[in-house]
Amino acid sequence: MGDALGSFPALVALRKRWPHVRIINVAAPMPLDLFQNSSLADRLIAHPKNWRGTLRALLQVRRERPDLAICLSGSIRVAIMARFCGAKLRAGYVPTKYTFPLNFTVPLDGPPSMQFDISMAEALGAPKITDNYVGLLQPTAPEREKVGQWLTANNANDGQTLVGINMGASVERRRWDVENFAAVCDELSGEAQLIVFGGPDDKELVDKLASLTLAPLLIAAGEFSPRETAALMERCATVITSDTGPMHLAIAVDTPVVALFGLVPSSLRVPQGFGHIALEHNAECLKMELPLCRYATHCKCLNSITPAEVLAAARVQLHKASVAR
Repeated sequence: MGDALGSFPALVALRKRWPHVRIINVAAPMPLDLFQNSSLADRLIAHPKNWRGTLRALLQVRRERPDLAICLSGSIRVAIMARFCGAKLRAGYVPTKYTFPLNFTVPLDGPPSMQFDISMAEALGAPKITDNYVGLLQPTAPEREKVGQWLTANNANDGQTLVGINMGASVERRRWDVENFAAVCDELSGEAQLIVFGGPDDKELVDKLASLTLAPLLIAAGEFSPRETAALMERCATVITSDTGPMHLAIAVDTPVVALFGLVPSSLRVPQGFGHIALEHNAECLKMELPLCRYATHCKCLNSITPAEVLAAARVQLHKASVAR
């Protein structure tokens, strides 16, 4: 999800460069939802992460008869699709493992990221419009209406301050301990209505949080699509979050976050200068060539962040939100 949102600035630039060109976006089903009702793509093609899905997506792309294929991923499936989709110009990064289909390359110094995607667009002649995705995701009126109805059904009043809680992460070592989240919820429950975000796979984690805290929680986990989740995050004064996809959703709708980091420096993941607060105790770990946390299931750097630090940061965000009203 973060990679999809990270491609937004490059797509904005490409659309500016070629306003009348038909843009086909090929992505995995979940992040593809982010491009619905957007001017950044004229057609969306789902690309499940299996060979059958690759073949099906390739056939659909070939029918479009593309002139240019841009590879923003180093995946072999993406490389094969670029090679056989019929595009005469096939752009991608070097060095990557699968460069055989490319005839237009852009140097890559590190893993693919938003800044490299912007560099790709510039190399193709597009102007640089923005260097971040803050505010580039705009929920539709029906999406906002749906979350408004959900809030009303759950007795969340219009004037009530909302704080989002996002515990889940696909990589377990990026999760702050649920006991820490429970401590934060207990302290914040008198100051805001707490909304717990997450996907269907986070049910066990959410149930554990509910069992550990006395705070009343609104459980949004598994209730909404990614775009609808963003519409609900848009209503929040702040979102307290692990370093994971929903963090990027909050940032994309310009909601200030309190983001918790352990494995990677926050400067690589959180746009600077937009009021976000990133907490990290990983300076010593990041100096090492092979951080100890990289292959552990529990990140000591991340979990050395205390509930008191998170509470202080959340209250800073709440104060800024109250002043801005």
